[in-house]
Parts: sequence; C-alpha cells; structure tokens
Amino acid sequence: MKHSNEFTSDLLHIHHTPYSMNDRAALRVVKTMRFFADRFFAKRYGHRAVVLETVAAVPGMVGGLLQHLRAIRHIRDDQGWIKELIEEADNE
Repeated sequence: MKHSNEFTSDLLHIHHTPYSMNDRAALRVVKTMRFFADRFFAKRYGHRAVVLETVAAVPGMVGGLLQHLRAIRHIRDDQGWIKELIEEADNE
C-alpha cells in the first residue's frame, strides 16, 4: 500500500485536544520538558536522540513494575503482561 505525501504530512500534524484535567496537565508537563530539552540540547541532535531513546523505555518498565506489584498484591497470575511490558521496554 503506497501512501501519498499529503496523507503522510497530514499524519504528522495530528493533535488531539485535551479534554480532562489530567490531559491538560500531561500536555503542560510534556511542553515544559520539551522546552527545556530544546534549550539544553540546542543543535546537538545526536545527544538529544540518545536521551530520547533512553527515556523511551521508561513507560514500559514502570508499567511492568506496576503490573508486577498488582499481581503480588492480589496473589494472581498476570497472564504474561509483565513479560510483555518488559520486552516492550527492552525493544525501545
């Protein structure tokens, strides 16, 4: 399936409007962090890429940890979710 340039460029400009207070808070945190990252790294794109690749694994690791703690607390099998989340974090 081939994509036209118009379709691809339209995907790059998609932004969802924040609806809840949590959405607005998350957007502010991301914008603030991006502002400081832009100022800190300036033209050093290689350094920025390394930091972004390092940070990309954090959500999977946190998700795996929380799922593990939930499984221990409820004394239940997680049906493979912990392994899946950790593998996703390793993939990043």
